[in-house]
Amino acid sequence: MRFLLRILFISTLFGSIAQSDAYGQCAGAQSFTVNPAPNGGGNTYLPGTVVTYCYTMNGYSQAGTNWVDGFEILMGSGWQAGSLVGTVPPGNLNGGGGQWMWSTSVTGSATGQTNGPGYFFDLFIDGNPGNDFGDMGSGVWTLCFQATVGNVPGASLSVTVNAMGDGAIGSWNNNSCPGVPFTLSTATVASSSTIVTVGPPATICPGANTTLTATGATSYTWAPATGLSATTGASVTASPAATTTYTVTGTGGCNPCTATVTVTVSPNPTVSIAPATATICAGGNIALTASGATAYSWSPATGLSATTGATVTASPATTTTYTVTGTTNGCTGTATRTVTVNPIPTVTISPAATTICAGGNIALTANGATTYSWSPGTGLSATTGATVTASPAATTTYTVTGTTNGCNGTALRP
Repeated sequence: MRFLLRILFISTLFGSIAQSDAYGQCAGAQSFTVNPAPNGGGNTYLPGTVVTYCYTMNGYSQAGTNWVDGFEILMGSGWQAGSLVGTVPPGNLNGGGGQWMWSTSVTGSATGQTNGPGYFFDLFIDGNPGNDFGDMGSGVWTLCFQATVGNVPGASLSVTVNAMGDGAIGSWNNNSCPGVPFTLSTATVASSSTIVTVGPPATICPGANTTLTATGATSYTWAPATGLSATTGASVTASPAATTTYTVTGTGGCNPCTATVTVTVSPNPTVSIAPATATICAGGNIALTASGATAYSWSPATGLSATTGATVTASPATTTTYTVTGTTNGCTGTATRTVTVNPIPTVTISPAATTICAGGNIALTANGATTYSWSPGTGLSATTGATVTASPAATTTYTVTGTTNGCNGTALRP
């Protein structure tokens, strides 16, 4: 009965109506969602990816009394053949019979044109949406479908949905709503080898830098900006103050288009030398031992037993400052130690002539040092001090040892 009413209404209102394409697009506001989204940098999908689209149309103008009768889905050549399937049909908004069905091909009885695949309204529920009218309701239609990405790099993954009236794909005699395709995708198939890479991880010392280079895309952005010479370009110089992980995002022909690399900042070793003070007498030596690193080098070489190693023996002829450079993980630290060379004191004894009679004595005075010790003690009034009295019972040779800054000099007096 409602089909007769539709025909009577149209005939009364417009008289005899010829087919017309004056309106074309009768769809209301159109939108869609996609999961997963294409790679943000290159607008691409990897081969084998299953992509689901959900399309929504809010309202339909019903120009020429066309009722929405089909949502034709057109796919680019990059999609895997035969992989397109409907997953969620639109709802029936006409308040009566009929249902939306998925069909790979529908031929409209009014126009004889064939469209598909997609969702089409089957009013009679006889499996042939082309021989009846569309969904006369109004509101929001939502449908979902999915397809699998093929393996031809660069091939088109275009997706469009064409909302068509029953004058184009059904049995209504006015083709005022043939539809205009609504674009859901302009992506392409990515090559599985076009992956953005960067690396390898780098280790630097404080204050140093390293060059980071990305490949696999046509342009690049880097984050965070901290310590970077630039945030765009294939190569940047990184000099972070602390260990930092950088992310590079590529654009153009890549999938995936992001990669990360960590720049580790290794601390400089804290190097020290033992002993804390180093004083020797002329002709003497001292062991210097470095710590705090894993390898060491010493300079200058003058007076050293070696220029590498944790411990070296220093025997400089004059006071010398030595520098040790310690290395750990390629990073260096330094320490210095001055080896002070004190001279040997020149000790003398006066008087020059020392002859006494038996039972007599003589004063012996040492000079040239700070402290003195005498030997042997036989016949001496003391064994320390600058001046001692000697009263030996027999001819005796005395030795005095003078000390200044730990260094000893000697003199003899018979």
